[in-house]
Amino acid sequence: MTPVNLEAVQGNVLAGFNTAHQVFLGLRLDNDADLAPVRALMAALAGQVTSHAEVRRDRELMKDSANNIGRSWLCVGLGQALLKRLRPDVTFFSKSFRNGYAARRFFLQDPSQPDDWRFEGSEANRLDMLYIVAGNDRGSTQEAAANHLVRAAEAGFARVWQEDCARIPGDREHFGFRDGIAQPRPALGHGDDPDNAQAPGQFVLGYPNALGDVPPDLFSGARLFSDAGSLMQVRRLVQRPDAFHGFCRDVAARLAPGWPGLMAEQVAAIIVGRWPDGTLVDTNSDDLMAALDELDDFDFSVPAQATGCPTGAHIRKTNPRRGPSDQSVPDHQRFLRRGIPFDNGPGDRGLLFVAFQSDPELQVDFVTANWMNSDSSPGVGHDILVGTTPGPRAIDVGRNGTSVRIEGDDNAWIVPNGGAYLFVPGLPALAALEAAPGAVNATMLSMVGRVRSGLFDLTQRSRGL
Repeated sequence: MTPVNLEAVQGNVLAGFNTAHQVFLGLRLDNDADLAPVRALMAALAGQVTSHAEVRRDRELMKDSANNIGRSWLCVGLGQALLKRLRPDVTFFSKSFRNGYAARRFFLQDPSQPDDWRFEGSEANRLDMLYIVAGNDRGSTQEAAANHLVRAAEAGFARVWQEDCARIPGDREHFGFRDGIAQPRPALGHGDDPDNAQAPGQFVLGYPNALGDVPPDLFSGARLFSDAGSLMQVRRLVQRPDAFHGFCRDVAARLAPGWPGLMAEQVAAIIVGRWPDGTLVDTNSDDLMAALDELDDFDFSVPAQATGCPTGAHIRKTNPRRGPSDQSVPDHQRFLRRGIPFDNGPGDRGLLFVAFQSDPELQVDFVTANWMNSDSSPGVGHDILVGTTPGPRAIDVGRNGTSVRIEGDDNAWIVPNGGAYLFVPGLPALAALEAAPGAVNATMLSMVGRVRSGLFDLTQRSRGL
């Protein structure tokens, strides 16, 4: 396997920032704006965006409270409209990226209306560029974001959306459950990959995918431009914890005659498929907790685990693994999640869901449309936590040979109000945006040497420009 060039891939993709604080800056460029300062900004960003190698090298320093003051990391994504202006010779065939989230929402069964979105709901709040500024010191992170905004404004960009986010202690989301569990592990080819590592081409372009191929049909134009890049989906999901936990209390009271002692906390765990700490649900045990040595030491191939976690539970609809009653998860449908909670007070708290992959149609979009919003695939039952199929929705819960049903109507526990797809270029591609399209083929390789002071060299790759 060709080792992944860790200096070329942006650090939030394969490594994940995983910092305590992150600021999302959504920027828009007027359609008639001068591109010269924009190209200069792209060249500057190529030296400021954080690579995978930097995240891996500086992770412990970033965690150290004595050293993280003034430290921040940066991830940058580009929207279709801006990329097409800067590189009209490059075309992505991804329907998601080309058409945008507003058009894709029908396929994804997102019932929200663009008029209510914080971004991408209209031409006026289109995302041409997205900054994710990350750090473990809140003040330093916000200061870095403010500085990036000043430089972007000098190049002609206007801020259309900003979100200050922070991890909740215990890595919980607002319903109280631990988030970010069961991530796929990308194979990097540097001698330390785990046994179950997945092909890097699932998450970044230019490398073999799970089928053993470098996908040939995701783009046209300069091949090297797309290498080490990834496609991001970001969604703003407002959560309503009081409504969710109130529903769980009502269900517990309704089922109590046939299930003595059932508590609202248990109902919530059944719907999710895990307890708040991440432990797998086992509805056949007295305490509803599966006996596992590790949080992810299961694949539903063990009968007790397969029957103890409902097939309609959230974790089983989004990652069914390889149980006897599940559809096995093809490796090419996994994606990387880099979400983080936001909290602007009651009524506006939730999760910024971020997914990285090489092909959204086969990955995050497929899971959303065909599993989360299906009552029969990959297992029987609705994902009543996040599914948006018109109600009623229900899951059947097996318990020691009997079955009970948890029913919900059009539950509004999670309300989307913004979504976008962006291209997250590799650092050499970001640097190459300084050049006009006609000059790119002649200058890109020389620009590579300017990024990161020559720490990497893609000229050894066999592909041409």
